Amino acid sequence: MNDRKTVLIAFWVAVAISFLLHGFQPWGRYILYPFAMLSTWAHEMGHGIAAILTGGTFSHLYLYQNLGGTAYCAAGSPFLQPIVSIGGLLGPSICGGIIIAQSARSTFRSQLILILLTVLMIVSWVIWVRNVFGFFAVGGICIFLCALAFGAPKNVQVASVQLIGIQLCLG
Repeated sequence: MNDRKTVLIAFWVAVAISFLLHGFQPWGRYILYPFAMLSTWAHEMGHGIAAILTGGTFSHLYLYQNLGGTAYCAAGSPFLQPIVSIGGLLGPSICGGIIIAQSARSTFRSQLILILLTVLMIVSWVIWVRNVFGFFAVGGICIFLCALAFGAPKNVQVASVQLIGIQLCLG
């Protein structure tokens, strides 16, 4: 199967998985839980990165079992606080859109995205994650992403990356 066909099939498989699992409650929610936790991480990181970009501070973040989270950050100026607030809403969607678009170009890019996402999560894990649940959740997702990047077949990598992108956009 050629690269373009693999990517196209993987995308539609990821869409079908997202659609079907969101419809089957509560089991679909449990199966998608790691992806939802990844979306929560991206949301909180969106706040933190927006704070840093506005010249502010990002001290730490917490992730909670109920898929909630808290980013302890502040903008460089009170007038820039709305940018920090919206960073959490736009961060996962922008990240998800970039992931979908880039992984659609080739199967090789999907593996690179998995590696890059793992590295970014490890960096955030070391620098900002401060609660026990968040420590284990981010660590577990890192292990899962690393296993996908280095142990899964290319078509599984592409479908997984597309699913991650879709879940981030829906998150």
